[in-house]
Amino acid sequence: MGFSLVHFLELFDVQEQVQAFFQVLPDLIKRAEEWKTILHSRIMNSEIARPTFEEKIASRRPDQQSKINQLLSLASRNFSEELYQVLSLEASAL
Repeated sequence: MGFSLVHFLELFDVQEQVQAFFQVLPDLIKRAEEWKTILHSRIMNSEIARPTFEEKIASRRPDQQSKINQLLSLASRNFSEELYQVLSLEASAL
């Protein structure tokens, strides 16, 4: 069901998708880090959405660009660490 939602969101105009992502980014990082990672990955892997995303970041002040990149990087690292911990626990249970 989760990826049905992602595919549904991708039906919207790319500008709207990217704008919405930036609007909800602070909440995603706090409450739904996994969704942030999934949606960010989908945007960055899209030949259409990635340039729009990059333009949106480039239009920000340098300090805002740095903060956005830091938040995306930190959140991705945290998610990766959590995923590793979960997988390690599952492996040790076997």
